[in-house]
Amino acid sequence: MNEQTMTARATWSWTAPSAYWTPYWGSAAILPNGDLIADFGSQTHYVPNTQGAELVEVNRQGQVVRTYTFAYGWGLYRVIAIGLETNQDYDNALHTRDFKINLSTVNDLGSLANIYYKINNGPTKSVNIDGQPQITTEGANNTLEYWSVDKTGIEETPHKTLAGIKLNKTPSNIATYYFVYAGWIGYATVLIVVAVLVGAALYYRKFKRHGKS
Repeated sequence: MNEQTMTARATWSWTAPSAYWTPYWGSAAILPNGDLIADFGSQTHYVPNTQGAELVEVNRQGQVVRTYTFAYGWGLYRVIAIGLETNQDYDNALHTRDFKINLSTVNDLGSLANIYYKINNGPTKSVNIDGQPQITTEGANNTLEYWSVDKTGIEETPHKTLAGIKLNKTPSNIATYYFVYAGWIGYATVLIVVAVLVGAALYYRKFKRHGKS
């Protein structure tokens, strides 16, 4: 559509059956899978007193994929496509042991089928079969690609990618030196205490002997 010249060019069309025709209320939207969904929203249609609003999903080949029929008297002003959205709960912190990132979905109106993911561009896994993604590779830039698919086959696009996942299971040198240093201090302290006790015991025995003589 060119708003300046007030012209439009048809790139795709589909003619609905006359039973769907509606004198008012109607819209169309593109679904995430590329299909189109149209609503014929008036409470009555070409054939009176038979049904209410009608939702129709049509693919690019002009084939009706599915329909949703409302009861007579029910109207639908407009249809808006709400895509699947997958969320994750990574806390952006440096972890020192293997950990999981939990994935969940919103807007799964078509009923969720599964959540899929790839860790560091590895093989595709699913939450249903493999469980929530577990980060086990050390590094400061692990990646997680994830997406959802509902039971009608609609896939969340584009896939989301989380980068900068941090895992370091090796103790730092500072911590190692600290524990070694603390260990030597503790060992030296024990030796000093033992030496003081032994010295005190010897002094006491010597003093006692001199006292008797």
